[in-house]
Amino acid sequence: MNDLQKQLFNTLYETYGSMMVSKRQASEIIGRSRASMDNDRYAGKGINYFQDTPNGDVKYSLTDLVEYLTTASIKTA
Repeated sequence: MNDLQKQLFNTLYETYGSMMVSKRQASEIIGRSRASMDNDRYAGKGINYFQDTPNGDVKYSLTDLVEYLTTASIKTA
């Protein structure tokens, strides 16, 4: 992790108090609707997720969210 990623991770960890967050919380963090995130999951793309059982709750790791936020952006001049 670079310094920006570490800082973002620490901020999110302080805010949510856990290394894993719910689908609702992940949606808030990345600014996308839960429906869009569901569509990405069903299509086999998007952010890595965890699910204990086939119909169980979906969780996202803060590390994966930080990686998504910091690598999905496009630098402009």
